[in-house]
Amino acid sequence: MVIVRLERNEYTPDKTFGYFYVNGKYVCLSLEDMVRKDAAGEGKIPGRTAIPAGRYKLNITWSHRFNKMTLEIVGVPNFTGCRCHAGNTEEDSEGCPLTGTTKDKEGVYDSRAALQKLWEAVLKALITDPDRQAWIEIVDTKEPLG
Repeated sequence: MVIVRLERNEYTPDKTFGYFYVNGKYVCLSLEDMVRKDAAGEGKIPGRTAIPAGRYKLNITWSHRFNKMTLEIVGVPNFTGCRCHAGNTEEDSEGCPLTGTTKDKEGVYDSRAALQKLWEAVLKALITDPDRQAWIEIVDTKEPLG
């Protein structure tokens, strides 16, 4: 089993920064919309909030929006189409995790190169995994603001 871990550890009122790991090895940075506590039981708000912390199936599927194969996060409550993809600021995401190799307070950069690193790390791990299954664990390592 391949485990992609997204550790979120830096929060602002409108964005969330973190790190991607594949089977325990650092791969790249992440950026998402804000993390929202789910006190009302509403789940994720598309385009406005990050994926809730938890464990989700990670599939490789075709994206019509990106016109290529992507890493799709499956099973997010009340939301479909969550994918790891390139982008620089939370405005480039509808709640999906973006990738980057560098960052500043505004966003992440070299996003396509980082996405390629994540893609290759997951594929390499899947090739050697007898189960050919991948999961993503999204963890808030500090208490979110919202």
